[in-house]
Amino acid sequence: MYSLFRKTIDKIGKKNIVQVVTDIASENVSAGKMMEAMHPYIYWTPCAAHCINLIFGDIFKENPLASGRQDIFLHHFYLQKKNLRKLVLSNEWKDNRYAKEAAGKENAKILISPSFWNDVVRVLKVDGPLIRVLRMVDGERKPPMDYLYEVMDRAK
Repeated sequence: MYSLFRKTIDKIGKKNIVQVVTDIASENVSAGKMMEAMHPYIYWTPCAAHCINLIFGDIFKENPLASGRQDIFLHHFYLQKKNLRKLVLSNEWKDNRYAKEAAGKENAKILISPSFWNDVVRVLKVDGPLIRVLRMVDGERKPPMDYLYEVMDRAK
């Protein structure tokens, strides 16, 4: 990676580069440090969108409700809480073959569980600010570097 950075810097011209942004794979971090050592006026910065995606990965890894199939509920179905609870308590659901399968029973149990919905609220409180930052830094409308630190402080 450092070789690629060096060739790109040589091609563009070191006086024309201020910053290099990559994901935070270990080879990119090492290459970024080597590049900064050789060119102290060029800064290596990890990609904000990649870092936020890693944060989400850590959140979901540590939350047992967010692993496997249940993570779908965390983002897409919170606003449908009442309808989903009605669904799994309805006669139509009880007559459905999926309701008789182990996965269907487990999903129904989760959807009527108050602790599941309390966990959804907690996750959304954490995710909301991070999702706003992710949308901002991953968008194509306006480069976010000038206000990224402010937005991250607010999200914290």
